[in-house]
Amino acid sequence: EPTGSTTPEDTATPTQTATATNTATPEPPKVAEVPVLTAQPSMLCPATMDSQLAVGMHGRTTLIGSGTTNVRANPDGDVITRINNGTEFNVIGGPDCAGGRFTWWQIQLDNGTQGWVAEGEGTYFIEPWPTVTLTEKVLQVVDGIESIDVRAEADESSDTVATLFPGDRVGWDGTLEEAGGIQWAKVTTYDGSTGYLLFDGNFVAQIDPRKVTAGIFISKTLEVLSAGNGANLRENFDTASTRIQTVEEGAKLEVIGGPEFADYFVWWQVRLTDGTEGWIADHPTWFNVE
Repeated sequence: EPTGSTTPEDTATPTQTATATNTATPEPPKVAEVPVLTAQPSMLCPATMDSQLAVGMHGRTTLIGSGTTNVRANPDGDVITRINNGTEFNVIGGPDCAGGRFTWWQIQLDNGTQGWVAEGEGTYFIEPWPTVTLTEKVLQVVDGIESIDVRAEADESSDTVATLFPGDRVGWDGTLEEAGGIQWAKVTTYDGSTGYLLFDGNFVAQIDPRKVTAGIFISKTLEVLSAGNGANLRENFDTASTRIQTVEEGAKLEVIGGPEFADYFVWWQVRLTDGTEGWIADHPTWFNVE
């Protein structure tokens, strides 16, 4: 338990088209593990919160508050260590209802430490965060440009493989090719196509695709911010899935499922105030948790 205390995804407002000028090198990426699995919430201990976890799942401490979470030797036992928000772990035992106040799970940290943590009381202290390891880095098209093309070769005159818009992401193998004083990154698009993208910090940024809106998880309500105006709500968690509608600035979204990972995005299943449900990609600047 804790202690202490654009039109996104595939369209954009035209403002600037990518050309190879004033090159700025993107910052180094953070290649991280990302979520791919979920659990159906259910009450496992009397008078406690519905549980989102199960043995065999991966999880993390939630990004709520500025304190730490106690890890105990036994359910409701002595504290053996404290872990920071966002710390990941494997669930290896539980649930246990000792003390009658919490649902307890036995976890194992990356350093091998094992102990018990409470799932939550009023708010969740820990949440599902199953993982796979990314084998490539990720580049994201920055806001404020109209579009940028992925080319068949490291040449601005070569054929266009794909056109990307602000917020779009591609995989990058980490290699660069220089041609005519311009650096190109060899990238892979959502559909598996490969090509070359202008490696210029004015147009692309290296990002950690696991980074999500602070405090987001199941049962929370999101408000769409101006940067998320026009974000796509889709039938499933991938960019090729049918678009149900877009969401406008100020819209309220209840998180009802997720996280899932596809096409270099973390996705959440959400419900609008009119009952419409779908999946939406998470950009940390698009939403605010209420």
